[in-house]
Amino acid sequence: MNGSTFIEVSAIPFQQITYSIREGAELTEKEYALINSILPIGTLKGAYTSTNFDTIKFHEKFDNYAFSSNKKEFIKMWFHLLPNNFSNYVEAYLLQTLGFWNFLRGNDTAYVQNTIWENEYNLEQTDLIEKWSGISLKKVLEPKVYFSSALFVWLFFLSITLLCHKKNYQQLLCFVPCILLWLSIMIGTPIAFSLRYVYVFVLFVPLSIIIPFLPNKNTSVEVEK
Repeated sequence: MNGSTFIEVSAIPFQQITYSIREGAELTEKEYALINSILPIGTLKGAYTSTNFDTIKFHEKFDNYAFSSNKKEFIKMWFHLLPNNFSNYVEAYLLQTLGFWNFLRGNDTAYVQNTIWENEYNLEQTDLIEKWSGISLKKVLEPKVYFSSALFVWLFFLSITLLCHKKNYQQLLCFVPCILLWLSIMIGTPIAFSLRYVYVFVLFVPLSIIIPFLPNKNTSVEVEK
């Protein structure tokens, strides 16, 4: 696993360790030196955001080389701190994944973007409708309410629950790819809010509503018998 991949999959463990440090977790001299080599602990505490690992990962003082060169030591430290900081780990995890399980929490992060970021390719946005008609639809298309990503996920799992209740297990196969996606997000998301990460659940809404009410082939066969 290369350095860039390791830092991506380590988002939640790093957040858990940082949260624990802020809560007063005791580190060995070796652990203190390791964290300090990656990002000075004082800076680390200030850079920590409970729902966004990017504030640490992209900090100007973050030493990615020191981090990627000490993978085993980092993993050992995570396990060493776990027993005495279990509750901190759980709280940090729930905060870091907040937008993907709490259907009441949503924000505008990676929700609907009708602008273009500054980029090295000098790409610029042109509103052709405004250019041709003098009327911009940007304000019309901007969402007024930010629904939680978790809302679409829970609708998805409600559909699965209905299928299980009806013992219509064959139709569960079409849900598997989305389940795997959600699990991967819950294991390694770097940010707690990002609709684009789970946008497939939005597209799946019609199927989540329709599939549970499709005829059950097994039931049909039994009725015929």
